Amino acid sequence: MHPPTKVAPEYEKVIAAIQTRQAKVLQARADDIRTNALAEAQAVTLTNRASAEGIAREVGALAQAALFKNQIPAFETAPSVYPERTYLQTFARATANARKYILLTTNTHDVLTFDLQESMRRACST
Repeated sequence: MHPPTKVAPEYEKVIAAIQTRQAKVLQARADDIRTNALAEAQAVTLTNRASAEGIAREVGALAQAALFKNQIPAFETAPSVYPERTYLQTFARATANARKYILLTTNTHDVLTFDLQESMRRACST
């Protein structure tokens, strides 16, 4: 059913206003849903991250305790050897990528010359 032609433009303005209002209401609902979904996703992400970090710390602490528990018998078995061996293992890990020179000399007055250009070139190129 269509209104008389004299009032049709005003009627269409009213209908357009109603539709505009409904569109704005629906847009607000969509924004509400999107905002809440994003907030929930962020909350889940933060909660999962915190949980994972807590588990990692707990497992790390348990592993460190187990390592210490296993070190005690080794130390008790050889109290003079164990600290030296631990030191050398740590030294080997810490200097794994370093170039090492071992000098075994006794009762000698030799002059040692090291050509460090290669390492300087490598350091300058990186």
